[in-house]
Formats: sequence, C-alpha cells, structure tokens
Amino acid sequence: GGHVVPWPWGTLGAREDLAMTQHPHSRALLLLGVLVLPCVVCWSPSRLSAGCEGRGRLVVSFDLDDTLWPIVPVVSAANKAVEEASGLRGALVQDEMKLVRRESHGGDPMSYTHLRKEALRRLLVAQGHPSSPGTIPHTAEDLFTTWLEERNSESEKLVYSDVVPCLASLADQGALIGAITNGRGDCSVIPSLAPFVQFQVSGEDPGVFPHRKPSPVIFHAAMEKAKALGWSGEPSEWWHVGDCMDNDVTAAQALGLRTVLLSRPGLDGENPFSTKPATAAPRRGGEIPRRDDDHDDDDDDGGGGGVAHRTRPDVRLLSLESLPGLVFDTQRIE
Repeated sequence: GGHVVPWPWGTLGAREDLAMTQHPHSRALLLLGVLVLPCVVCWSPSRLSAGCEGRGRLVVSFDLDDTLWPIVPVVSAANKAVEEASGLRGALVQDEMKLVRRESHGGDPMSYTHLRKEALRRLLVAQGHPSSPGTIPHTAEDLFTTWLEERNSESEKLVYSDVVPCLASLADQGALIGAITNGRGDCSVIPSLAPFVQFQVSGEDPGVFPHRKPSPVIFHAAMEKAKALGWSGEPSEWWHVGDCMDNDVTAAQALGLRTVLLSRPGLDGENPFSTKPATAAPRRGGEIPRRDDDHDDDDDDGGGGGVAHRTRPDVRLLSLESLPGLVFDTQRIE
C-alpha cells in the first residue's frame, strides 16, 4: 500500500512517501521543485531564443562591408596586393572595370567577380603577359585569387572592436547568426567571425545573382538556410542589421523582419571603388549620400533592383555594443 504522490515523470510509492512523512518540509520542497524546475530550464540562456512556447531560434543577420569592417581600407589593401604581384595599379584596374561595365550595358548582368576578372584579363593581354618568375601570376584567375584572399585577410585585421563581443553575446544567448551581403566578404575564412556566423548568403552566389539586396530573393535564400538551422519562419523572430537604408532596412522590413540601421560615425562620403555612376540618393535616412545606391558596392554590379519606398528602422545604433541586450529584451517583453 502506501499513499501515492503525483509526479510529472510517474509516481512516488510508499517508501518515498514514508521518507516525506518523516521530514515534513520535504513535500513542500518537492512541490516547489515541480513548479520551478520547468521555468529554470526554459529561461536558461542557451534556450532563451526558443522559449517554452516552442518558438524557433531567434535570428540576427548582418550586412558585412561597413557594418562589421570598413570597406575602403579593405579594398585598398586587396588592390595593393594585386599591384605588388603584377604591377597593375588599383586605379588602372578600376578604370578598366568601368570600361567593361559600360561596354556590357544592355547585355546580360555581369557579376562583380566576372567584372574584375575580365578587367584583369584585358589588362594582362594589353601588357603582353610580362613574366617574372615567382612574382607575377600568369592569369586573371591568379590575380583575382590574390585580390580575394587579401580582401578577407584585411577584413580580419580591421573587424570593428564591438563586433566579436556582440556576436559572442548573441551566440551565448542562443541566437542564430547569419550574414547577408552583396559582396565577396566570407565570414567562414575570417577567423574571428567563423565560430559565430552559422550561415551566409552573397549576391554573387549561384542561384542568387543577379538578385542582390534590396531584392527579396537574396533574403529568401537566407531564410531557407535559417529554417534548416531552427528558425521558425516567423519574421518577428528575425533582426537584420546593416548600414544601408535601402538595401538593409527597407528591403528587410518589406519581408516583415525587424531592422537595425547601424550608422557608424565617420563613414559618410563617396566610395572611391565604385564602378557605377554616382547618384544623389541618400543611403541613410536624411544623411549625406555615401557611395551609390547599392551597398557592398565595391562588389556590386547593380543587379539588385530598386525599392518602392523608404521607411524607418526599428532601431538606429551608432555601434553594436548594445545590440544583444536590445534584441533579447524586446523578445522577452513580447
């Protein structure tokens, strides 16, 4: 016999009940544990983004250039590496890229990768492939690889100081972190970022190009990757962070995502590496125009398309320092 005490994982029989009778406070402690333990499990940091209601993982996606690192010194270093390897100055390559773009106007869209490779090929042909063993690559492919490797290497050196602490805090709290970029930045080969960024999509990717930001296609590609990693598909559980009003804020909000406009001080001005005609369209709501109408525009052929209207970001920040607290405080309140 013996009295039976209900328990979420079964029952307690006579022996356990006798022990509780001998210790009058045990029953109260046991019942308290039944009530409190599930809440403790649900509110542990690693499960915060999922919660007890069966919600999916909270997603925070980032633009890359001028969001996680400054693009102008990064591209300058990559151009310098090509010059040291081949003698082709960055300004010369840039002019040739503009020429290739003008000549291809009205034809099939040209990715920025193709644009740079074609410019390098034409310049190598024009100089007759001068060869100095060990110092000058023989093909445009070699030079492009040199450029791309230096681009990512310099990005690692110049990652803003608030980025890694922000990503680490988001990851510790269970967020799913991704990157959505029009350019060729690659978090998987940037050592300080690789441990945190779980998915990324580029406007240069097959299946995405030429649908760059602000096209919804690139965001939908990111959403498919996030769903495979635990995102519920609920737009309100996704925050997108970037420095461009059109490409990051308006485009993401059109899909129902939450947005953060990152306005780092000192980044206003024209992009010296753009291969497109300058435009007067302001990039940041009401601020001085910076670059042209496409973000990551050192890596852009302008295939993203326009946006219907401007809107206001959910949040505007000058740095990423407060982002993790803001994101998770908002989710808790809701």
